[in-house]
Amino acid sequence: MLLSKINFNNKLNNKDFGYKYNLPIDKLGNALKDNIKINKDSNFLRKIDKKFADNLKARLSLTDLIDPFSRVTYIFESGKFSSYFSEFLKMLSSRKIEPKFFTNIISETNIPSVGTFSYFIKSLGVFIGAFKGVVNGIAEINAGINTNDKSYKYLGIVDLIGALGGIGLILGMPLVGIIMSSILIPIKGYLIFKNSSKFSDIQKGDYIFSSISTILNYSLYFNSILPYTLPVMPIVNALQLIFMNNSKFREFLINLVKKLNNLLK
Repeated sequence: MLLSKINFNNKLNNKDFGYKYNLPIDKLGNALKDNIKINKDSNFLRKIDKKFADNLKARLSLTDLIDPFSRVTYIFESGKFSSYFSEFLKMLSSRKIEPKFFTNIISETNIPSVGTFSYFIKSLGVFIGAFKGVVNGIAEINAGINTNDKSYKYLGIVDLIGALGGIGLILGMPLVGIIMSSILIPIKGYLIFKNSSKFSDIQKGDYIFSSISTILNYSLYFNSILPYTLPVMPIVNALQLIFMNNSKFREFLINLVKKLNNLLK
């Protein structure tokens, strides 16, 4: 009897015994933790509304400045800033703008040399742009489901699909992005303005600025189409960024458009 008690106590102190019987308990504990985490995540998704999705899209518009930054970085990195600047001054003095000047810069900065810092920034911008579209799409889909708004949910689906277009750029296939954009931009415009009352000024403004920016951006990969696109793009991106994130500027621009619209009637 005494021997059996000793053997039992040894088993209690034995590491193999503890591991054998504690392992299922640990698994159960981990499963409960994972379940709590999943519940928290699902609760968070259920709380996403239109205002949250709109503000998220506004903040992520900052990433649109990465592409112009990569182009400027390449000009400095390649040591061609001084030559480009002197050539630009000559054009201003002669009051004659040469399209070739812009097409040369565009062709060199579209896809910088592999291994350069500007190439890293360019690649990062493309992937962040695609990731931004995924995040915006998921947020809008959940906001549409939570508010029972089908049009908002469909907007999220369009943004989600549109996120794939940017990947074609880094793979050297801009035509893929152009085809997708030519299909998605009209669909998105119809969706937003047909259900105008359901969408905020942030979403409407984002659509207008993003559509212009997308067309300008893809035109850079076909130099003969729009050689003057390069200096216009940063301006459009800056206006979009301010419009999306500054309520006073947004109100000013909307009122300005309304006044111009009234004058044209």
